[in-house]
Amino acid sequence: MISEYAPTPSTRVLVRKRKIWSPSRQHTLDHRECPACEAANERLLSIDSAISTMTIRSAGERFVEWRRPYVRPSTIEAFQTQFIALDRFFGDLHLGEISAGHLREYQRTRAANADAMWKRTAGAGTINHEINSLSQVLEYAGLWQKLKPYYQPLQIPRWTPPRVMEPEEERRLFEVAAGDPDLEMAYLVASITNNTSACGCELRQLQIKHVDLLSSPPEVLIPSDRVKNEFRGRRIPLNETAAAMFARCLARAAKRGSVDREHYLFPFRVKRNKYDPARPASRYWIRANFDKLRIAAKLPWLRPHDLRHQVITRMLECGAPEKTVMAVAGHISRQMLDHYSHIRMEAKMSVVNAIEPRHWHIAAVRRTA
Repeated sequence: MISEYAPTPSTRVLVRKRKIWSPSRQHTLDHRECPACEAANERLLSIDSAISTMTIRSAGERFVEWRRPYVRPSTIEAFQTQFIALDRFFGDLHLGEISAGHLREYQRTRAANADAMWKRTAGAGTINHEINSLSQVLEYAGLWQKLKPYYQPLQIPRWTPPRVMEPEEERRLFEVAAGDPDLEMAYLVASITNNTSACGCELRQLQIKHVDLLSSPPEVLIPSDRVKNEFRGRRIPLNETAAAMFARCLARAAKRGSVDREHYLFPFRVKRNKYDPARPASRYWIRANFDKLRIAAKLPWLRPHDLRHQVITRMLECGAPEKTVMAVAGHISRQMLDHYSHIRMEAKMSVVNAIEPRHWHIAAVRRTA
């Protein structure tokens, strides 16, 4: 027997198609003739038509808000940085006024830093990334297809393995850093990277809760949602040097207001002697201090990220298994491991000496004599 309150098949259809009108949700159950979905579509169409009359700065802000729910915070931050660079060139020009000639001229001007428009020159990779961000905004506005056939990205130079420091250079770097209080931040970051593989872009996103000096062994968590890809998230045990450096970082952060678990280990510098612990340090937080360090250490070629190459090289030279090195460094493939590892000549020499049979060496000497 069917209860008078039990829904019949026809009733179920009616229930499924009825519209739900509430302050928080105005969707129909099957999303046909749905006012909420139609309103969302109208908002997108109105944005597309209006954005073509905006400057790159205004359009970039609108685009970022549209993309924010779908990408990582680091991607949003990269967009914002790239739009600032683009704005220096395009200024008050509306998106609808941008031509293929503008794109070509941007490449030339940006590479040469004509009229010192930017703080420094940019490489081909940076310029390509910036125009790629511009193209996404133009495509969002329905303007990219007419420019796309005439645009060509700059050719990226052939990749060559970056240098790693020889033992004497490494010793000199850290002696100089440790001996100058004005280089404290560069010293801390360089020491941590050189003992953990965690690079500057990962360290700036760390919060107090990510550093655990009381566990056994002490460790740092590189959260997967704060790095450029999810595979870089990892837990790294801390050796004695790394633990001591993190302890100094925590003390330094407390002086700058980072006292809660959610506060950042390297807080954002608002102005001289004023910090915002709820925001991470800027993308270029270590650049100026590290520039001073490498000049003082007479290593003008050294970049902060090179220390990541350095520690991976040293781990491999110590005979660490490749999978262990990949786990510490956050790599996902042998190709990436090869990208970062550069065995120093001294270690290579010891290997080739070790494989040389003694009797061959004696015979070669006799023939030469």
